[in-house]
Amino acid sequence: MAITFFGIIAFISANISGVLGPKSDNPTKETPFECGSPLIEKFNVSYTPIYFFVAIAFLIFDVEASYLLMWALILRGVTDKLTLLIVGGLFFLVIIIAFAYIWKKGGFEWE
Repeated sequence: MAITFFGIIAFISANISGVLGPKSDNPTKETPFECGSPLIEKFNVSYTPIYFFVAIAFLIFDVEASYLLMWALILRGVTDKLTLLIVGGLFFLVIIIAFAYIWKKGGFEWE
């Protein structure tokens, strides 16, 4: 019941601006601009794959840092530390494999 109610509220609030807002089709408002100056030429930016490897590495090691903090906090209160150490070791094994993969693909080399 509550999910239906909040779903209806979300639908109404997402579409109310289109119904009640001003409707002006002006081609000038549709053109992109940067810092107030009109667009001179169209240009597409292509990124090299190295940026994606850096992004993946950041995500992997960021998740690792947050997991390591939670793992250390849980380690204080657990009596069966061997199971927790095995699970933590498996996690770090996956991290090491990801690190080796990024290294092999040249994710740490800048040219």
